[in-house]
Amino acid sequence: MKKTLLLILPFLFLAQCGPEVQYTDFRRDIEAFIRRAMEKMSAKYGLAITVVKDDHMIYEGCFGPADAENNIPVTPETDFYIASSTKSFTALATLILAKQEKLDLNRTLASYFPEISFAPELKADSITVYHLLTHTAGLENDPLVFTTAYTGNHTPEKLLRILADFTRVDEQHPFHQFAYTNFGYVVISMILEREVKKPWQDILAETVFKPLGMNQTSAYISDAKRYGWPLALPYTQVNKEKRLERIPLVKKDNTMHAAGGMITTIENLSRWLVVQLNQGQIDGRQVFPAGLISRAQTAQVSQDRKYFNMHRFAYGYGWNLASTITGDTLIHHFGGYPGAHAQVSFMPRYKTGIAVLANENSQGQDLAWLAASYAFDYLAGRQGMDSVYAAALDSTREQNDRWLERVFAHQADRSRRIWQLKLPFAAYIGRYFNDPMGELIVTNPSDSVLMAELGNLKSEAAEPYTQPNSIRVEMIPGSGSVLHFQVEEGRVTGAELEGMEFRRVP
Repeated sequence: MKKTLLLILPFLFLAQCGPEVQYTDFRRDIEAFIRRAMEKMSAKYGLAITVVKDDHMIYEGCFGPADAENNIPVTPETDFYIASSTKSFTALATLILAKQEKLDLNRTLASYFPEISFAPELKADSITVYHLLTHTAGLENDPLVFTTAYTGNHTPEKLLRILADFTRVDEQHPFHQFAYTNFGYVVISMILEREVKKPWQDILAETVFKPLGMNQTSAYISDAKRYGWPLALPYTQVNKEKRLERIPLVKKDNTMHAAGGMITTIENLSRWLVVQLNQGQIDGRQVFPAGLISRAQTAQVSQDRKYFNMHRFAYGYGWNLASTITGDTLIHHFGGYPGAHAQVSFMPRYKTGIAVLANENSQGQDLAWLAASYAFDYLAGRQGMDSVYAAALDSTREQNDRWLERVFAHQADRSRRIWQLKLPFAAYIGRYFNDPMGELIVTNPSDSVLMAELGNLKSEAAEPYTQPNSIRVEMIPGSGSVLHFQVEEGRVTGAELEGMEFRRVP
C-alpha cells in the first residue's frame, strides 16, 4: 500500500528576516531537534543531513545505523542510495553534452532510434530530448521502467526491444503535458550511450562527479564494495512493534538507472548544493557554466502537484520548482525506494541548501521533511521555533500512526481471503518466459506456499487474491502485485504480472 502524505504544516518555510543567526546556536539546536524528532517518531534507522549557506557547509549531522546488524553508524562518509534525486544530475550531464554539441536537445526520438518503426500515434517524429527531460513526451512504458528499476533483466538490445514493443500513448497526459515518470530519463540514458559511446554511468562521472570533486559518488553501486565505501543498508519500520527490519531487496548495478541510480554522501551533496547556489562556482573556480546551472533551475513546463504544504508549479531540467505558503521558491528533487529516501533542496533567495538522506523510506520521508523544514525556518529567522515544531512533531506522529493503522487494517483484510486457485499448488510451479522481460519462476517450497522470482526480485510467500487462478505476490517490498495464471483445459499455460504476459516453458 502506498503511503498517503497528509501532513499540513502552515508554519513551514516562513520567510521572516531577522538578525543573522549564529551558526553555533543553529548547530546545537538542529541537532537537538533531530534527536527529539527521532525519539518522537521511534526512528531506529539512519539519517544524514548537510546544510549549506552561501558558499560553504555550515552543518552536517549523522544519526542512527548505516548497518544495524554490524553496529556500523552513519557518518559523513556513508553512501546512501538517492533514487530519483539522480534526475538533476542526469539532466545537467545532458545539458553539458548539448553545449559541447555531442547531443541535440531538439532532435527527435524517431531520429535517435531509426531502426524502430514507431506507431504514428506515438508522435516519435515530434518528441525530442527536451520533452524527455521535462516529462512532457506524453508516452508511457511500464515494462521499461520496471525492468531498469527492479528486475535488472536487461541488455542494451533488450531495452531497445522493450522501447519498441511496449511504448504507449499516455491517454491521461498527452504530448506537451507534464506527467512525472522515469520513462524519459531511461530513454535519455539509451540516447547518451548511443551518441557518446560510453555507459551513462561513466558519462555522469566524467561530466559532473569528477569536475565537482564528488569523489565518493557513483552510478555504480558496486563501487561501494570496490573502494571500501561504507554503504547505508535498506530498512523498514512498518510493523506493529516499529522494530527495525532489513529489506531483502537491494540495489545492484543492473537496477541503477539514469532516472534513479546514484549513491553519494552528505559531504559530496554539500558540494552539489554549493554549485547550485553559486551559479556553478565552488572553491573559487567555475566548475560548470553559469548559464547551464541557471537554465536547469529555470521553469520549462508547468505542473500542479502538492507535497506536504508545497505547491509544485513548474519543472526545470531535473528540478521541481515549488512555492511555499509565503511565496518563496524551493528548488528541489526528492527520491524514494524501499529502504531509501533522499531530499535535496535549496532556496536561491536565501542562498540556503539542504540535503537529507535516510535508509528508510515510508517514515523516513516525514523525518527528512521535518529536519529540512526546521533548518530552513531557523535560518530565515522564524520566531517561536520551539512551540511550532513541538506541535509539528505531535501532528506528524499522530498522522503516521493513523497511516500505520490503515496499513495493518489492510493486512488484516487480506489475511481473511481464501485461495481462488482451481488446481493444486503444484500445478502452478515452473518457469514462465517473456522475451525480452526474462524468466519468471514460480516455486512451491511447501504444500501451502507459492513464491515467485523475476530477475533481482523474489517474493515472500504468496497470499490469496480475489480473482480465479490469481495470487498476490510482494515482489517489491511494501507493494503487492497480482500474478494471474492462464489455465486451459486443466493445465496452466501462462501467467501475467504487472501487465506483462509470460508463456509457460515445458
